Amino acid sequence: MGWLKKIAISWGCIVLGVTFAGGGGTAAAAQAVAFKQSAQFFGKDLLDVAYGGSVYAAVGGDGAIVRSIDGDDWKTVGTGIKSDLKAVVYGNGRFVATGEDNTLLVSADRGQTWTKRSLTLTPSTVPGLKETEPGVLSRSKEITHGSVVWDGKRFVVLTQMKAYVFDDLSKNSTGYAFVSTSADGLSWKTSLVGPYVYEMDKIKVIDGVYYAMGQNRTATSRDLKKWTTYEYGLTDIASGPGGKVALWERLESARTRPAALRVSALTAKLNFKPSVDLTKWSEASQARSIDYINGLYAVNADKGNLVVSADGKTWSKRSVGTQDNTISLDRLKLNKTIWDGSRYVTVGAFGSIYTSTDLKKFDSHPVQGTAFPVGFDLYGIGRVGGQTYVYGSNGSFYTRENEKAWERPYSILPAYNVLAAYYDGRHIAVAAMLSDWSWTVLNNSYVLSVYDVKSETKEETHLSGNYEPYLMQAAGSTFAATMKDGQVYKYSDAAGNFAKSGAPKTSLMFDEPRVIAGKGSQKVKYTYDKYNGGSRLYYLQNNKWIKASFPTWSAIETYNAQQSKHTHKEDTFGQIIYGNNEFIAVGARGMVLRSKDGKTWTQLSTPTKQYLNGIVWDGNVYTIVGDKGTYLTSGPSK
Repeated sequence: MGWLKKIAISWGCIVLGVTFAGGGGTAAAAQAVAFKQSAQFFGKDLLDVAYGGSVYAAVGGDGAIVRSIDGDDWKTVGTGIKSDLKAVVYGNGRFVATGEDNTLLVSADRGQTWTKRSLTLTPSTVPGLKETEPGVLSRSKEITHGSVVWDGKRFVVLTQMKAYVFDDLSKNSTGYAFVSTSADGLSWKTSLVGPYVYEMDKIKVIDGVYYAMGQNRTATSRDLKKWTTYEYGLTDIASGPGGKVALWERLESARTRPAALRVSALTAKLNFKPSVDLTKWSEASQARSIDYINGLYAVNADKGNLVVSADGKTWSKRSVGTQDNTISLDRLKLNKTIWDGSRYVTVGAFGSIYTSTDLKKFDSHPVQGTAFPVGFDLYGIGRVGGQTYVYGSNGSFYTRENEKAWERPYSILPAYNVLAAYYDGRHIAVAAMLSDWSWTVLNNSYVLSVYDVKSETKEETHLSGNYEPYLMQAAGSTFAATMKDGQVYKYSDAAGNFAKSGAPKTSLMFDEPRVIAGKGSQKVKYTYDKYNGGSRLYYLQNNKWIKASFPTWSAIETYNAQQSKHTHKEDTFGQIIYGNNEFIAVGARGMVLRSKDGKTWTQLSTPTKQYLNGIVWDGNVYTIVGDKGTYLTSGPSK
């Protein structure tokens, strides 16, 4: 491939966590660094939407709130919240939004500003609350307000609390479920649904009966004090002229699919056999909500499916994303649909917002500040010849020069999950995964591609196996892709494909130590062992590797980090570079660490909890990318 130009770069370049040492910038590393988040690639999952006061408000991941007056133009609203917001409702002239980490927000000005509240869940504030075992209420806790409704007189919030105990071998937890009520969203009273309750995440009120629902248990009450519990889980429930319809998940052979069940009343031994499957067995799918709106029962499900019924018996699917062509349907999870009196509004994964007047034709709406109707995960970032390029899920590969608009030099298919890429200014070398978000195949499939931007041609090699792409890089006058097992595939210009080069390694790539060179003799080594203590950083001194000092997480933070990692990542750190005369590390839970010498590391504040996959220093500004469209920038403060 003689046409491949060799490009000299002056910053550390990492693709999927592997570092190539480079020189640093000239700015003083001692200056403060403050990161701000841009909406250019907005992709936070929108989990709920409400309408009231002639305003729409949708909430989701990373504390995201987007607001619209007309349903067409949507703007982000700053809250300073990092935690995921799970639900939002309108009542009594205000919005109330609830979420993880004891987050409760109230807006009395049509969603423009939000006031943070929190609930105190102790025996002194919750009547009848007792410890299921000594010390449980003082343990590491997760408090999630998963759902909120307005019952006509008051707001009602359903809360799940888990209290953890960690030891060297395992973790144990105790669960509690609570309901809290408030007329104004400011002053709250809380009561206990029950101890030993897990995963209660949805509350509804129908005909004066409150339904608290979860994965393994459902409870009903008329006064929010006395509860009747049932040993089965429901996803959601709705009521219309066809009666009550319960939504639940059928699990067979590791394939989950939603089912609808008409019920007159909940009983201890509810018969699920009359259920109607809403998707085919071959379609691994889930559903998240059901409501009766504008004459239809509407179920929001995976793969861009809205499943609707007029009577609760006969159901039909309406595919939302087919008219979009910016996202693979495998990744389009729909979470909520509402009716405002004139049209439907649907929200879902990657910041997707759709409107429709008939649930047949759908219009997609981007959030202000981004040109993309649907966001995506950003798995990596690089720079070449003064251009920045980013890549990620949904076939995304975008470039821009300086602060100009982002461009798409080649239209990669939305089904391609771009895990690694290399760009030389003309040719894009890509390692992508297909069918990674679905159970449609037993083995993942991969594709290695070279796109010629100038001639608009492509050459592809399709693979299948257990080891996904880990790295794409230049190799002399050609490209080379490395899989997680260390197997290298080199591209041949003459053959027009990638072929194996050498043999795989005895250890997986993410278990390999990585060395990052700094200024002079400075070096940092990073190792990761998920079975024996996780991440470790070392610095080189007198030809010996010495363990570095860096902030560590608590047991609950470590557990959450492990749970939040994306499937394409194993490590705590997504990338470590040397630039601006300092080492910078990014990774899980929005983590950014910096060190001038590699010995002592300090943690910097970021406005996100998303996994951070990549970082570059361009001589003036740091740019960090991560899951759900996270795009952070920072330069030394002046």
